[in-house]
Amino acid sequence: LERLGIASSVLTLSGLPRQNLHAAARLARYDAMSGWMARHGFSTLLTAHHRDDQVETVVMRMRRSETAGIAGIPRRGWWADVRVVRPLLDVPRARIAACLAGTGIEPVRDPSNADMRFERARVRHDLARGASTMSIPRLLARAEAARAQESELDRQAAELAAQAVELLPMGCAIVDLGAYAGAQDGIRRWLLRSLVRDLGGRSVPASRDKLLRLDGLLADCGRN
Repeated sequence: LERLGIASSVLTLSGLPRQNLHAAARLARYDAMSGWMARHGFSTLLTAHHRDDQVETVVMRMRRSETAGIAGIPRRGWWADVRVVRPLLDVPRARIAACLAGTGIEPVRDPSNADMRFERARVRHDLARGASTMSIPRLLARAEAARAQESELDRQAAELAAQAVELLPMGCAIVDLGAYAGAQDGIRRWLLRSLVRDLGGRSVPASRDKLLRLDGLLADCGRN
């Protein structure tokens, strides 16, 4: 970047755990970048996630569940107060590599990408040898359909929030339990997912089991 005349800052992470390293590093990276941006007056973060990353993510999530999370990596979203945009999600890794080679730029390669201790590396290896049970176009089409479904849930959850939730300036919410309990299960839980994440100051949602227990408690209170 210096050679190309582009200003840059290198952020160094430390103190990462040995267990669940990839997930912990991901959280630490986004926290470090969003903190740097807040200090320097930037509001939008562009990441280099590409189509191969998307395919791997969808496969990983489908191995855990046929429905939960298969929308994959979102094209845009938020991390704390930072807007995150991923403009390269439709671009294959090979095209990016060819572009770099054509301009004489040698990319830095993360050795963990080939470390079979990590799930993503194992999935990448399986995809490279054609071991996936579904074609890549079909995987991407399924992810796109799931994203459309999530967009509709966003709309319906926003409508429910307007009826059932009052946000207070001290960082809490008043929930009309009758209106909440009267909504469809999926819409209630999608709204609750956002409320718990945002009011708790979290960048990622709470676990599915915790949300289901809290939803059941609130819905039961609203019906009684």
